[in-house]
Amino acid sequence: MHLVGYKFLDEHCTRRSADVLKMNKGERPHDFIKRCEKHGYVAQDPRNVVDHYKFLSDELIQGDLEAKRHPNLYLMCINIINDFNVAAIQRCSNCFGVNKVYIFGNKNYDRRGACGAYKYIHLEHIKDLNEFNNIKNNFDIIVSLENCAGSKSINEYTWDYTKNTLIIVGQESIGIPGEFIDMSDALLEIRMRGSIRSLNVSQAATVALFDYDSKFNNLLITS
Repeated sequence: MHLVGYKFLDEHCTRRSADVLKMNKGERPHDFIKRCEKHGYVAQDPRNVVDHYKFLSDELIQGDLEAKRHPNLYLMCINIINDFNVAAIQRCSNCFGVNKVYIFGNKNYDRRGACGAYKYIHLEHIKDLNEFNNIKNNFDIIVSLENCAGSKSINEYTWDYTKNTLIIVGQESIGIPGEFIDMSDALLEIRMRGSIRSLNVSQAATVALFDYDSKFNNLLITS
């Protein structure tokens, strides 16, 4: 586990103004914390994780998350040009407990925008339609998030939490390819009041995953 020591130089304890102490190669976290205390530094875990995961190894965090994921929820991004959108989708997938995220296509992406979320999700690349057809039967329900003819409001949709469900999202300027629309069991759209035709794809994915997760939580409360 990588820790960083900070000696704060202003009253607001901002990291930008702090003097930084780094771990030595091979130094154990316990020894580094003691060294920080000796020289007046505060040892912190710089990873973008919630407080109760601080100072735990990535392996322990991953193990704890396994019990919290939605076992039947999968997401695939397709035709997404902007690297930040791919990374942001990984972040929201982590937030709402997606079992696995698929990235369709051969394009590599800059993962820095994910802020480390790729360490805590199951991620798989699918390079073409043939590869997708090999796993298609793993899903009971395929849902495309697309505002097109035949789509219905996501507010009105009832998720079946007993079924393996794949949610497909695509770049707003390009959309989801026709062959994936044709194989979808449901076409869902996010109804809006404004003048812009669509949300950013990472925002739309966040809304869809929030809808899935919040309806699941409401189901637990009412059952």
